[in-house]
Amino acid sequence: MLKESQVSSADPSQPPVNKAIIVMIDKPSQEVCVPVELCAPGEQPLLQSKADEAKAAEAALDALRVVVSQSFDQWRGQRRRVMGEAYKDFCSARDLICHDNFAAVRSVANVWALPLDLQTAIATWCTNEQRGLEPSFEQWEQEETRALDKAFAAWTEEHRCAVAGERARILQELRSQARSELEAWKGQERAALLQDAGRATAAADSDKEIFRQELCKQMQLLRSADARAAAAETECEELRKRAQRAEAALRAERVASVARAQTRPVFQSVRGERLTKRVRVEHHPCLQGYVGDLCTKINRALEDGKITQRQAHKCHEIRMEGNRAAHERQGCFGTQVGPGEQDPLSEPTDPGAWDPGSDYGGEYGEESDCDSCDSCDSRFGV
Repeated sequence: MLKESQVSSADPSQPPVNKAIIVMIDKPSQEVCVPVELCAPGEQPLLQSKADEAKAAEAALDALRVVVSQSFDQWRGQRRRVMGEAYKDFCSARDLICHDNFAAVRSVANVWALPLDLQTAIATWCTNEQRGLEPSFEQWEQEETRALDKAFAAWTEEHRCAVAGERARILQELRSQARSELEAWKGQERAALLQDAGRATAAADSDKEIFRQELCKQMQLLRSADARAAAAETECEELRKRAQRAEAALRAERVASVARAQTRPVFQSVRGERLTKRVRVEHHPCLQGYVGDLCTKINRALEDGKITQRQAHKCHEIRMEGNRAAHERQGCFGTQVGPGEQDPLSEPTDPGAWDPGSDYGGEYGEESDCDSCDSCDSRFGV
């Protein structure tokens, strides 16, 4: 805040401009503030260039000019009021003095018996003297006003020079303060950046160590997976060789089975063949642990998982064909049993063979075919 520090002159004829300016500027409502604090903590300086500094100084100077002009106008009006009141008091005192003088003159004239023309001359002289004093006072007032204007112009020029010097000094102080604050801010930012870089480096080192450990772990897992893959390949190779050997053994067994089947006896008829197959199904090892008729045994073995759906279907077909053959008469011509029909629960080895279980869609417990017929079982030895 800029304030005038000079003291007015003791001469009452000189205008107390400085004193009035001090009073006006010292008022809280008309203070002229120049921003000294350039930036808030943690922010960049507000005055970025010389143009901003010049604008701020010009704004402060304009505000100071406005305050000085208002103060001088107020002082001049007050001075004129005071001079007007003094002139009124002067006129009153003059009238009073003139009145007293006139009264004294009249009293003297009455005592001395002055002639009337002398009294008239005295009154005329007093009136002329009064009229002559009025232009003199007006001329003195005009001269005083011109002197005041000249003094104010000189003071304004002097004050302008002082304000220019003060402005230059303030700008220099602002520049130095801004430079020092900028250097301090740069130092703080540099320290903060160094701390952040140190923390980031430490975090990166810790992350690098974690990644290195994870990489080692993954490499170990990869090596173990490679070992397992190699072992699996070895095992697959062994299994392939075993499968080849088993396939060769199965081919040899099939050839031997065909050879054995070709040397077996011939059935007397189709009826005897079907009855024999039914007996073989009933005495199969998979059905020996169940109680009941043949249909119940087959269904329970299927439920327990000892035989498959295809095997159960085949057993039911053999059972029903045997039951129907038990009621037929004895045939006269037999047929030879094929190699795939020796075991009723054996799977077909030919991929193109007919699947007897593909056409079956219901339960075999609904058709009895005399499974519980004791006469049929006792008659045909089933």
